[in-house]
Amino acid sequence: MKILACSDIHLGRIPQVGEDEQQSGQSSWNAVVNTAIQLGVDALVLVGDVVEQEHAWLSVYQPLLTGLEQLKAAGVKVVAVGGNHDYHVFPRLAQESDAITLLGLGGTWESFDLGPVRFIGWSFPSSHTRINPLKEFDASLLEGATLSLGLLHTDVGVLTSVYAPTQPSDFTSSTVGLWMLGHIHKPDRVANSNAYYCGSPFALDKSEMGRHGAWLLQTIANSTWDEPQFINLCPYRYERLSVDIS
Repeated sequence: MKILACSDIHLGRIPQVGEDEQQSGQSSWNAVVNTAIQLGVDALVLVGDVVEQEHAWLSVYQPLLTGLEQLKAAGVKVVAVGGNHDYHVFPRLAQESDAITLLGLGGTWESFDLGPVRFIGWSFPSSHTRINPLKEFDASLLEGATLSLGLLHTDVGVLTSVYAPTQPSDFTSSTVGLWMLGHIHKPDRVANSNAYYCGSPFALDKSEMGRHGAWLLQTIANSTWDEPQFINLCPYRYERLSVDIS
């Protein structure tokens, strides 16, 4: 089974990329949709902040829905959780489209089975929360599951954060097989745990240096997870360089 995982698309926000008129608020979403279809994945997971804010909803609704319908037609199942930016609009999307499965609306843990994988997810109940969602994790959701994939929008390692703070130890001690996280825009592994930040598919401004894209997840014999593979999607890259002009 193949799964593409991404987060923090922020539809409605135009990336600050200088004079590049080829980029729009929907460019990264289009790249994600096209990549999922080209790779022939079974599922696309969206780990929060797909939409920039509620005020952008009218401008992004149709592009978002069009992409979801393209994925549905290609046989790609979309599974998502809400982040601090899109907590308010996701419930509406869940009611209006059967092309996406939203987990954990209202700040409760929820599961969904697809093939050999059980998806476990929690969504923001509001724009801010100091609650550590993993302190309320319901372990019974894993009963009978061979493979599990956790989806969570969270601020790891910041105890005072108002964005669902968690700690690296929460994931190293977790019984969930693999975690995909949202909120931080840099793709990275959390310490030596089985949790990975997706990062934003496209760099949204010059402070977001390095690579940007999505993670390709694959199962081995439907019994274990292969090492996640990073897929670069961003057509540009920011880096800080020192140039000797002497």
